[in-house]
Amino acid sequence: MAFKASDAAYSQRLLSSAKSLYEFVNAHKGIYNKGPISDATSYYGSTGYKDELCVAAMELYKATKDAKYLADAKANFEGDGAAWALSWDDNHVMCELLLYEETKDNRYKGLVESFVRSYMPGGSVHQTPCGLAWRDQWGSLRHAASAAFVALAAAEDGIGGDQFKSWALRQINYILGDNNHHMSYEIGYGNNYPRQPHHRGSSCPYPPAGCSWNEFNSGGPNPQVLKGALVGGPALSSMAKRGCQPDSPPAKYSTEKMDPDYSAQDVARCDLCEIAIHNKEHKLLKLNEVYNKKKEHIKKDKEEIKKELLPTYEDIASELEVQIANLDVDYKKLTIEMTNYREELHREIDNAMNQKEKEIDENKMKHLSILKKHLDEIKYVVCLNEEEIWTSGQTPDIKCFNTLGILQKTVKTKSRESPNDIAVYSDGALVYSDWKTSTVYKVKNDQTEEIIRLEGWTPTNLCVTSSGDILASMYIDNCDLKSPAALCLNNDDNLFVGEHFSGMFILEDRMSTTHVVAFCLVAVGVFPTTDAAPEPLHIKNQWNTGLDAYFLVPPSLVGHGWTATITCDRAIDQFEIWGAIVTSIKSGRSILVVQNDDVVTSGDTRPPNRVDIVVRMMTENNIPQCNSEATAMFNGRTTSLPTSLPTMTVSETPQDFNYSEALSLSILFFDVQRSGVLPANNPIPWRNDSAVDDHGDNGEDLSGGWYNAGDHMKFNLPMASSAHLLSWGLERWKDAYQNAGQLEMMYDMLKWPLDYFLKCWHQQTQEYYAQVGNGKEDHRYWGRPEDMSKFKLMWRPAYKCTRNDTCSDVAGETAAALASGAIVFKDKDPPYSSDLLEAAKSLYDFAKRNQGTYGVTSVQDVNGYYHSNSYKDELCTAAMELYKATNNFTYMQDAMSFFEPNSRSWAFSWDDKNVQCALMLHRVQGSPHYRVLVESFLRSYMPGGEVAQTPCGLAWRTAIGSLRYAANAALVALMAVDEKFGGEDIKIWALKQINYMLGDNKEKMSYQIGYGNKYPMKPYHRASSCPDPPSSPCGWDNINNPGPSPQILKGALVGGPDVNDNYADNHIGCDFNAGFQSALAGLLHLQNHGLLPSHSDPTQSQQIKNCVH
Repeated sequence: MAFKASDAAYSQRLLSSAKSLYEFVNAHKGIYNKGPISDATSYYGSTGYKDELCVAAMELYKATKDAKYLADAKANFEGDGAAWALSWDDNHVMCELLLYEETKDNRYKGLVESFVRSYMPGGSVHQTPCGLAWRDQWGSLRHAASAAFVALAAAEDGIGGDQFKSWALRQINYILGDNNHHMSYEIGYGNNYPRQPHHRGSSCPYPPAGCSWNEFNSGGPNPQVLKGALVGGPALSSMAKRGCQPDSPPAKYSTEKMDPDYSAQDVARCDLCEIAIHNKEHKLLKLNEVYNKKKEHIKKDKEEIKKELLPTYEDIASELEVQIANLDVDYKKLTIEMTNYREELHREIDNAMNQKEKEIDENKMKHLSILKKHLDEIKYVVCLNEEEIWTSGQTPDIKCFNTLGILQKTVKTKSRESPNDIAVYSDGALVYSDWKTSTVYKVKNDQTEEIIRLEGWTPTNLCVTSSGDILASMYIDNCDLKSPAALCLNNDDNLFVGEHFSGMFILEDRMSTTHVVAFCLVAVGVFPTTDAAPEPLHIKNQWNTGLDAYFLVPPSLVGHGWTATITCDRAIDQFEIWGAIVTSIKSGRSILVVQNDDVVTSGDTRPPNRVDIVVRMMTENNIPQCNSEATAMFNGRTTSLPTSLPTMTVSETPQDFNYSEALSLSILFFDVQRSGVLPANNPIPWRNDSAVDDHGDNGEDLSGGWYNAGDHMKFNLPMASSAHLLSWGLERWKDAYQNAGQLEMMYDMLKWPLDYFLKCWHQQTQEYYAQVGNGKEDHRYWGRPEDMSKFKLMWRPAYKCTRNDTCSDVAGETAAALASGAIVFKDKDPPYSSDLLEAAKSLYDFAKRNQGTYGVTSVQDVNGYYHSNSYKDELCTAAMELYKATNNFTYMQDAMSFFEPNSRSWAFSWDDKNVQCALMLHRVQGSPHYRVLVESFLRSYMPGGEVAQTPCGLAWRTAIGSLRYAANAALVALMAVDEKFGGEDIKIWALKQINYMLGDNKEKMSYQIGYGNKYPMKPYHRASSCPDPPSSPCGWDNINNPGPSPQILKGALVGGPDVNDNYADNHIGCDFNAGFQSALAGLLHLQNHGLLPSHSDPTQSQQIKNCVH
């Protein structure tokens, strides 16, 4: 493109080469120094190739306008946060800039802007005292200059404006002399510049004088001036010690067009200036003297060249003429030799190929014979899928065939003996039992993993249950058992042995000396294996100064309590941990000791018999390298499983809990979460205006809404889900808020997110803003939301869906919240209700047209936080709310088409509303089909269902936010009771779940902060962890110190207990409280109508006492 106007033929030659070379690259993807050019690894080793493919495709698209290149560029685009630098190895920001120039997609614009701002003051890149963006010790000016280039290019494209131009001007002026040395870092510019660059050529005197390392190490200036070269630049440490103090009064640059934001006194003055009145104080040079001196130097150099160099080069020229004369003869000989060699190679290749074809035919017959023999010896067969089966026989080989009988894969047993049995696990992995090693193995992705091993017992038969669990049978030939998970029996009775929450064990007497054990691995196993050696943390996500990672607690430790030591190679400035507690910090914050001193199954599991403990760590610079080692705290306990399920009764009289007080406290929590300009009646004295400048790409006002949890993100999917649940409860049980004296406060609280949603939806342009804030940027900051806004401590981009993006989930749920809000405000404020309804209808149409989840095309930043798995449930509930608001049967038809009758809800949550849709459809139609689905969901949460139960009776779905899921299920139960189905036991079960949260638990503690006399004192919440401003700063130390938070986060429902009723999770969130608050309204409604169970059952009280002990 650069030569197109000046030399069209040459330009065409370049373009043709570029296209063919690009095709070559596309066909040979990979990193060059990991292939044939490994020598480059120590010098210019590449870390990726997609960024180069992206910029190549974009340049070809600009040159040809062929759309396939633009598609290639988008496919190779890796948009995961701001780039570290623009360099020979990192072209991500160039790719983003080129894509934005051609597509005007704001996703690329945001990344370019983020990159430049990271280099500006307040960003992640260090600043020297004189204002240089100092990225790295080696070639610091290279990175600053490249960033300045990006800033100027971005400004040309309308990004950053004068602010970017001004900053780029400062960087280049620094390089040319506007620094504390008044020295140009470009050699030859001005009078003061580096004299001894690290450069072989310029360090050598004129030939034939010799040149070696001695010349470079001489200490004096290089004999040749390496004009134009930009040296690496200053060191950060020396600049920091010295400060930006000039060596002498600076001169002024002369510039015709100075940026208005960049005042003259800020600009260093040059050493040689043009003659002008404002430079009259400068010393003037006599140009004729300078000219004569230079002329004498040139004359001297000319004589030296003629005397010393010319004879040598004349000899070289004579020798070259002789070589040219002999060239044709030599090449003719070479051509003849190559022809002879080619013929010889062809003969050898033909002979080799003939021999290989013969060998292949022989091997084919041998292989066919072996396969037929093995087919005759098949002992076990299990289906992998509709197309493939696993088989095993009397050999160590377990083979996978397709339906045509073609061998797909072979797995050898660990012991090289034939397996006892094979099965296919729920995730498609092969499972086999090995009698030789007394072990059950799992094989997935060609990796074999030991999952069950019980000393002395030999596994025989295997099967996988419909719920995805493994059932194994085992036998033993003697009774000398030492495993805590099994025992020998001398009678015919079956017993349950082991930790009942982890697995079910059934032992039976087969004969006098041989016993069999069958066990079902439910969540995590407790069978001992060899303890793992220290292993590195497994990284889930990382950035330049920190990481998210997990470590695995070995299966032998899971069932009995454990401690773990995390050892890192540097001090950890900030850390968070899920699934464990920190007990001590050692060695200058480089060693963390964590533990869980009760038996737990919390956390996501890797294989089914291990536990993940998630940890986030950040350091001042560079990613920490850490490993972990877990140690058992086995207490020798075993727990017998109950032989029958407990009867659902109420532990105490319901009047012991003040549901009205809990309701009013929950409303206060949502007031704490307000973002934007707070009203005059703000009831939270330690909260003030924040994030008032949140805006869209075109300056749209996006202030307001709720902060999601303990952070300062505004995620619209969970926010809309929370608003919808709250308005759903208000619509159904308005009398609860009236009798509690909280109706006006509820309207005021609910209006806050609804007003925000009206700002997010722009019907005229068909744009919906679904998120404000960048997850990584936000979660690196710990402090007050007011300080974040006041001092502009972070970049807060806005992410939107357009008419070209899939966005059904978040837009559909927001439409549901708006329509539900229109219903509850219809009598309170008819004009406002009408505005909400019109916005809901148009936003629903937008969501219906753009079917798909929003994390795919438009708001990819959300995928690490609130990734959506479906969208039809949101469209279903939105259509039902619109039907209720309008009586338009078309919406009912839509809801029925979006309802997924075969979808089994894992939970009722911000991401899964299928059971809510079923409830809403049943209320209107009364179809038993919907009733069955709702009752099935509720039974799964009640004792005897698939959801775990704590000893004190909480339905415990998962470690993070366990109370959220129990509260939401309780809300479904109360809605079902309102529909006159489900029975008294469902009502009692819902009451028990809420009472547990308010104090009817092992800890005798309310999990709602501020309720009662005992409640959590240190929730994971930035604002409440900070003291009153401006007396004290607030940072990560405020959450890491052992004391209670200085502010009481009244009304917040914390995550909850572990599966043994021990307080474990201090996270909070708007979606934690939403279902809980509406469930409280449901209980108050029952209480107001005398329908709340009021009897006390002494057997249940005894059960609570037992669970406490």
